[in-house]
Amino acid sequence: GARLPGRSLLSPPDPARWLFFASHHEHVATAARWRNWKAVCRWSCEDMEIYDLARDPGETDDLAESWPEARRDSIGDAMARWRASVRAAYPDE
Repeated sequence: GARLPGRSLLSPPDPARWLFFASHHEHVATAARWRNWKAVCRWSCEDMEIYDLARDPGETDDLAESWPEARRDSIGDAMARWRASVRAAYPDE
């Protein structure tokens, strides 16, 4: 049969791929997943939370302070680029 473009959601994820998403639930936030790491920040990314989901699936131990500021800034910049690429807008915009 004909093959459709895209990737099966049943296949294992590419471990080198970043996954970005946004939430407008309790507050407007952007998050990024890479391997077992998850970074979460509010829209401006001034304060970032970083979790090791393999060790802390409940996201209770924020490791951001133990990460270099340059690394946190790099992740925040990647989140901002992703938001721009998908034309994400702050809900009041």
